[in-house]
Amino acid sequence: MYNVTVAFLDLLAAGNTQRSQDGPTSQVITVSSVAAFRRDEKQFSLPYALSKSAVLHLAKSFVGIFKDFKIRSNVIAPGLYPSG
Repeated sequence: MYNVTVAFLDLLAAGNTQRSQDGPTSQVITVSSVAAFRRDEKQFSLPYALSKSAVLHLAKSFVGIFKDFKIRSNVIAPGLYPSG
């Protein structure tokens, strides 16, 4: 996640220079999981939850790092969805 985000920073910055003044700024959208928030004994997979927690924390850290470049960072943390 880190390497891909860093690889696209030039394009994200270029997108900001080409946008209109009232248009939205560039952003990084990261997919984590609701498992990043679980703290109980019913964890399905500890390595999975730890990796999703790391993704969540890194994406939140990007907010402060990228703010001067006007690049937003958001995280989506989907949970289980019953489908048929």
